[in-house]
Amino acid sequence: MRSMLRLLFIVPALAACQATAPQPSFPEFRYTHLPRIGLDVSRIEVRQNYQAPLRAPNVDHLFPVAPANAAVRWADDRLAAMGSAGTAVFVIEDASATAERLPLTGGLRGAFTREQADRVTVSLRARLDVETAGGLARGSAAAFATRSQTLAEDITLNERDRAHYLLTEQAMGDLNAQLEANIRQHLLSFLR
Repeated sequence: MRSMLRLLFIVPALAACQATAPQPSFPEFRYTHLPRIGLDVSRIEVRQNYQAPLRAPNVDHLFPVAPANAAVRWADDRLAAMGSAGTAVFVIEDASATAERLPLTGGLRGAFTREQADRVTVSLRARLDVETAGGLARGSAAAFATRSQTLAEDITLNERDRAHYLLTEQAMGDLNAQLEANIRQHLLSFLR
């Protein structure tokens, strides 16, 4: 009888452990709410020089929206070709996310301590190269942004995805501000 009662309590508990929270969906980053940066060129290219290694310590391929995809979307939404000749090339040099394991307290004390287990860092580096037709005038503006966050050892997969998404959003916010400022400073003669 006692084993039957235990079974009645264990089976629902195990079933509850099997249930998983629905995986949240995250929207692509969009920058259409910001004014377009008009360039005196007829064509804008986006070049992705960064290739994700798809192995540790890199984790950008595990993000709900990869930092490289956010950088491409920035160029698509913010840059506008408004001239009759010339080319602008937006180059994504780095869009990595890496994870570093942090040391945890061992023993009995560690068993009762909730600690930060990982540090995730997003690094973004991009530049905009502009050249008029025939190469008579050239200019370049670059920017770099990095953001880090530690994650608790008992974080859920959904919480981890949300943290990765927000970290990318913050790093892209920094990159956006720097790129806009540097474009206005170093490419003023190419702006329309």
